[in-house]
Amino acid sequence: MSKSKGNAYERKVCRELSIWWSEGERDDLFWKTSNSGGRATTRAKGGKKTVNSHGDIAATDLSAQPLIDLITFEIKRGYNKFSIQDLMDKPNKAAEQKYEEWFRKVGASRVLAGTPYWMLIAQRDRRESLLFIPNQLYNKLDYIASRKVKLITEKFGLIVCTLFSEFIRLVEPEEIRSLKK
Repeated sequence: MSKSKGNAYERKVCRELSIWWSEGERDDLFWKTSNSGGRATTRAKGGKKTVNSHGDIAATDLSAQPLIDLITFEIKRGYNKFSIQDLMDKPNKAAEQKYEEWFRKVGASRVLAGTPYWMLIAQRDRRESLLFIPNQLYNKLDYIASRKVKLITEKFGLIVCTLFSEFIRLVEPEEIRSLKK
């Protein structure tokens, strides 16, 4: 996958989240972090904190900060040869699968950021965008996904996978804001 395809997808997700968070008023509340969170990760190795720089999405406006304070985001585009099925049918001694790598990465970013939750948004070519969140977050939200899969993972606990488009259509931003209070 080309880096430009991933960058374009990250910008698209940032715009969609901005429109959702502002209830249609703005498309510029979120943007890609510096080096996809790499700056924060590098600084953390030296014991330094970096505000608003973990994961793939940062707030560009104070009104968007509550979402970033609650959820650390990881965005993936392409990777067509990988699927969540890889988590089910891998041999016991197989190497870490791509989705496991992503869950580990966003989990580590979440810890460094000090947020209670994480979210992975992934889209393969010519497919819908999927959203993965910990079951603890899903249970706090007042929506029932029409299409969802609950993954029980050995390393990462219970993870809910649903459609990203359904999440932003059915979850009210105020509901997310109330989780932070």
